[in-house]
Amino acid sequence: MNPSPDNSKPRPKILLVDDQPSFREQAAFFLEMEGFEVKTACNGVDGLEILNDFTPDLILADLMMPRMNGFDFYRNLRRRECLMDVPVIFVTARDRPLDTAEGLSLTEDDFVAKPFDPDSLLTTIHNKLGSSGFDHQEDSSLPGQPTG
Repeated sequence: MNPSPDNSKPRPKILLVDDQPSFREQAAFFLEMEGFEVKTACNGVDGLEILNDFTPDLILADLMMPRMNGFDFYRNLRRRECLMDVPVIFVTARDRPLDTAEGLSLTEDDFVAKPFDPDSLLTTIHNKLGSSGFDHQEDSSLPGQPTG
């Protein structure tokens, strides 16, 4: 178990967009316990609405959702200048998500399989936050990472 997060440092913010309530609740709880600030949405349309007032450091989005699938959500958020550089990780039960990426510049590193392995998800999140230049914390350690 990780030590309690230092409340004096800003926590990385994650938007979690998934239509399955049980997955959304479990993933949000896990991420909050790891020291992240998490907001959730039940589909892409609601996710875009939340993004009007919330700028996350990273977005986790399901691919198969009602009203707006994950790829359409991704296209829409990339049209917003302030969100163009926010890393997105797709959480999916699909076997071959890249086959349906429809011309998007995505790699295997942009996907995490459902059900997710907690350690694998944290590693992917840390890699994405590190490569996006996340620098909100003075000592550059991210939640959920060993401190020494």
